[in-house]
Amino acid sequence: MNLKNVVKSLINKRYFRFFQKINMYRVTYNAFRYDALRYISHSNSFLKFDTEDKLLGQIIAEYHAIEKGICMPQRRMGFGKQVINNLLDHCMIYLNRYPLYHDQIKHAVAVILEYQRIHHGVGFKLDDDLEEKMSQLKRQINSAPARQVTSTKEAFFSERYSSFDKFSESRHSVRNFTSEPVSLEKIKQSVSLARNSPSSCNRQPSKVYIVQNEQLRRQVLELQNGNRGFGHLATTVLVVTENLSYFLSINERNEAYINGGMFAMNLLYALHFNEIGACPLNWCAEKQNDISLRKLLDIPDNEIIIMLIACGQVPDTFMLASSPRKSVDEIIRIYGE
Repeated sequence: MNLKNVVKSLINKRYFRFFQKINMYRVTYNAFRYDALRYISHSNSFLKFDTEDKLLGQIIAEYHAIEKGICMPQRRMGFGKQVINNLLDHCMIYLNRYPLYHDQIKHAVAVILEYQRIHHGVGFKLDDDLEEKMSQLKRQINSAPARQVTSTKEAFFSERYSSFDKFSESRHSVRNFTSEPVSLEKIKQSVSLARNSPSSCNRQPSKVYIVQNEQLRRQVLELQNGNRGFGHLATTVLVVTENLSYFLSINERNEAYINGGMFAMNLLYALHFNEIGACPLNWCAEKQNDISLRKLLDIPDNEIIIMLIACGQVPDTFMLASSPRKSVDEIIRIYGE
């Protein structure tokens, strides 16, 4: 091959790589735009409550916030005033629109009545407008107060060696911990078990940051919006991440979250097996909080943060949110013969 052909070949390769890169940017933009438009159209980001599912999702989130408040180790009377007010309003809107109400609405009302029962039980006066809304709601739905679950340490871990159905049903999020530190060895054993989680093409992109230093732990939890009232009791915080460098194309743009979710669930089961109380904490963080956590723990830019897990030793007696699940028939669609 003469010099002219060599130069021509190099130029062609350079142009090819350039246009290949431009095309990848275009494909990537279109893929994320496709995802973004669906999320904007169908999520409740704008709080329009224009569909039953959007309203129901908000109601479930609100009643669960009240459930968590009821179960806090140091319950504060009058807690969640704005949340309970919003929950009452949203329940009334739902019942006015959808007379054939969902079972989750009945539980939402039961949680509201439990909130009322607890406050009345200690002589705490709720605002008159809240009492009036509660009376209106009771006239529409006949429900008993939703008592939260009281457990003992022994009972909570009693199904460790049982069949998977019993073991799985025994695991719950714990929001009450003692000051006794969690064994690092047990954490490592739990992470070791979590490795059995499936990962795409066995690439194993998961990583766990174990935070036991008190000051660092406090700083990490301050960046996560969802541990108020119990986060300070956790003696260990785990940060689960996924390495984006393991993924190959734009078609795998969601694989890190899928792999990370499976790994995190397996880790939660492993923690329960090793008798460690745990509460998954979402990482629904704004940009600045994400940057701050990366700096704090030296998390490289090629890793995405999936979630946090608050861990600790459980006390002899503690409360758990009842958190009823939807029925199986609600979440399956069968394509038979």
